[in-house]
Amino acid sequence: SLLDCNKDGRVKITGQHEDIIVIKANGESEFIDTMELGLPVGLIDDISDVVKHIEIVLSEGDILLLHTDGITEAENDKHELFGIERLCLLTSQLRDLSASEIKDSIIKELNTYMGLIIPDDDITMVVIKKNL
Repeated sequence: SLLDCNKDGRVKITGQHEDIIVIKANGESEFIDTMELGLPVGLIDDISDVVKHIEIVLSEGDILLLHTDGITEAENDKHELFGIERLCLLTSQLRDLSASEIKDSIIKELNTYMGLIIPDDDITMVVIKKNL
């Protein structure tokens, strides 16, 4: 996905990605499905004819979380997935922190969850928090 964020909280999302998570300032979770936005960025040189975009508006305190499936599909020693529900709940619990602190806390919790298991996929995330 390509993101274009501006100071008034408008975020333009272009191209396909894992579901994008928005944690509202009140802790509620929203999912943005990007399957209809065309191809993932980077598959072909010129995607301009094969992608669409949507725009969302973040309010003060809202959090936008982009992640790869390496996070939600990370396993513990019982082969249980970390999962999107756990990721949303954790982000909601951390919502009073800064974006950087949220990211660091999620990574710490994910590492604790996996224990000695070595991930077999990339673990990538972007956390954006709308402030005044």
